[in-house]
Amino acid sequence: PNRRSPPTAVATAALPCATISAAVIAAKVPVVLVSGFLGAGKTTLVAHTLANRQGRLLGFVVNDVAAVNIDASLLVDASAAEGEDDRDELHMVTLEDGCICCERSGELLPCVEKLLLSKAQSADPRPFDAIIIECTGLAEPNRLRTAFENPLSPFAHVLDQVELTSVVTVVDAAAFQAHYESLARSRIDKKCIVDLLVAQVEAAQLIVINKVDMLEPPAANLLAELLQALNPTARIQRTVFARVSLACLIADDRESGGKSGESGK
Repeated sequence: PNRRSPPTAVATAALPCATISAAVIAAKVPVVLVSGFLGAGKTTLVAHTLANRQGRLLGFVVNDVAAVNIDASLLVDASAAEGEDDRDELHMVTLEDGCICCERSGELLPCVEKLLLSKAQSADPRPFDAIIIECTGLAEPNRLRTAFENPLSPFAHVLDQVELTSVVTVVDAAAFQAHYESLARSRIDKKCIVDLLVAQVEAAQLIVINKVDMLEPPAANLLAELLQALNPTARIQRTVFARVSLACLIADDRESGGKSGESGK
C-alpha cells in the first residue's frame, strides 16, 4: 500500500524536546477545533480568519482528503491577499493525502508539535495567540478531544504548552435539515450522517450557521431553534461566507461562564 506523506510545516526541523521547552510560555496556547460536515464552510472560515488576523499571531493545522492539498493552497492564497500591515510569517501544518479525523487522532499532537517547532525557529518573539485546527468533515470532535486529555500521552511536552479551549462547528444552513431528516450513510465510513451531524453540534461551544442567506428568515429561525435544542449551552452565530470575527472564534467560553444564545442575527 502507498504510504501517506508525513505532515509538513513551515520551516521545520527536528529539534530536541528541550528546545521546545525553552520556549514554553506562562499561559498555555488556546487551541480551537473547527468541525462541521463536508461542504459546510470550514476552510472558508479558516481562510477568512487567516486574512483577518488583526495583528494576532495564529497557528493553523489544515487537512484535505484529496490527493492535492487544495485546502492548504486556499489558505496560502488568503494570506497572500492580506494587506502589507498584516503580513506576519505564516505558521501552518498541512496533512497531504490525509486527514484529521477520529481514526487518525494520533496525528493531531504531532502536527501541533510541528507548529511549536516552527514558532521556536521564527524571529518573532511573541507566543501564539491561538492555534486553529480544521478537522475533516467526518470527524467527531469529542473523539479528537481525547488527544488533549490523555495524561499518558507521549506528547506530554506538547500538552504542557497547549490547551483545547473551544470546538467550533460550522453548519450548512441549506443542507442541514435535509441531512438531519435523512437516514443516508457516509460512502466513506458508512456512518449514519445524522448521527455524525448531531455529534458535531453537541460538541460545540460555538455553532456557526453558514450560508444563512440561502434560507428564508422563518426557516433560518427554525434551524437556529433546532441547533439550540440539540446544544442548549452553545453560542450561535449566523453567517454568510463563514465570516466570523476573530474575537468570537477564539473566545474561551470557560472564562465567560459559557454564555449561550445567538449573536449577529
